[in-house]
Amino acid sequence: MDATTGAYVACDNVFGAYTSTNRTAVAVNFTTSGSVQSADIGLRGATTSTYDANYNSNTSDAGLFSLGNGAYQTTFYADSSQGLLPQSIVVAPRGIAIKAVRPTTQASGSFYASLRVNSSTGTSATTDTRLVKPNVIVYASCDYVGNTGSTL
Repeated sequence: MDATTGAYVACDNVFGAYTSTNRTAVAVNFTTSGSVQSADIGLRGATTSTYDANYNSNTSDAGLFSLGNGAYQTTFYADSSQGLLPQSIVVAPRGIAIKAVRPTTQASGSFYASLRVNSSTGTSATTDTRLVKPNVIVYASCDYVGNTGSTL
């Protein structure tokens, strides 16, 4: 999270007391009717229609967390360490600490989540990008400021 603006951001490299490279924690929240059996998640660049097929993953019961009233969340790590390869989305457990950072480079791009949900009432997909925005801005480098006290 950008310590100045409060917006969620992604950083390829984080420096300071906490150091991380190429791994960004991402949470996708969605609401649907019926009982969710699985979800196909993809990260798409906001400025081009092309995307890396390795930024796609399928998660089922183990990776879906019910928030109640038809709302769900899945959390995962997006790993750019191999130039988006091999499998770049790795489903992760809940409780990932949200870190406050200060970007030290200009934004290098942005992404949003595309989603296809398979439920007991059928399959639905997000085809309108207005439903999944705002985009998450990506920076090459950020300085670690501290933990926000919140988790994904």
